[in-house]
Amino acid sequence: MGKIRAVQKQVLPEYALVVLVGVLVGATVTLSRLPSFDMVKWVLVSFFLLVFGFNALNGVFDIMIDKINKPGRPLPRGELTRNETFFASVLFYAVGLFIAYTISLDILALALIFTVFSIAYSVPPLRLKSKFMGINFVGGVLYGVIPLIAGSLVVDNAQIPFAIAIYVFIIAGIASSIKDFEDHLGDDVYHIKSLPVVFGVNNAAKLVSFSIIFITMAFIAYSFLANNLKFMAGGTLALVFSIFLGVSLNNGSNHRSRVSRKDLTYQSNFTRICILLGLLMEASFIFVYM
Repeated sequence: MGKIRAVQKQVLPEYALVVLVGVLVGATVTLSRLPSFDMVKWVLVSFFLLVFGFNALNGVFDIMIDKINKPGRPLPRGELTRNETFFASVLFYAVGLFIAYTISLDILALALIFTVFSIAYSVPPLRLKSKFMGINFVGGVLYGVIPLIAGSLVVDNAQIPFAIAIYVFIIAGIASSIKDFEDHLGDDVYHIKSLPVVFGVNNAAKLVSFSIIFITMAFIAYSFLANNLKFMAGGTLALVFSIFLGVSLNNGSNHRSRVSRKDLTYQSNFTRICILLGLLMEASFIFVYM
């Protein structure tokens, strides 16, 4: 049981919430109502497992970074070996892909794209994570576009509106930098070109905050010109959450030096709050259809 609990902690199951929201947004916008659980349950299970595989694999190749940023995680602490974590990753990927295959070939194609991008993100020599804006691009694909399209396909085999797909891609990509504020010390040591490393923590916080608010305002303006009241309502609610997110990012700067365990705990909780606000931004498009 100790190894199972260690794997559970290592794969960060809370990140499955990002996929949950993306699939529900895609399904809800397509149906103009909330989908039933039966409609989306298997696609959720499939992509939850792929996320677990991704997080386990990333942990294998980030073990030295995590010794600085997240020393309490099972792999840096020695509760799991790299081989054990890699085996768990392969198992999660394999089962997730098999479930996707049983749903439809379209969902399998999306699952394969997810798998390829997640491997390219973590594994050398490509290791997109280390490239400038690589974290943002992959985050937009994995946590933005793919769950959105999967939710749409699984309920109606319909195309998701292009405007909301672009909006979710950009917002998910920008929001992927939220966790980088927590990780910037180790990222800097190992030359990960995240926004906080490249621009500095405070400047990156301002850039992320401004970008999220500006893109959301642009989406509202587009929705107004297109006379899409549902998108306007969703965008307006998302704007409220984006403002809270921006304020939170900038007010958290005092604890980003992380010189004590207290600061480490604060930063971890702060990151969770900001990620929750980012999820609420995307979930705004669920609320307006309820």
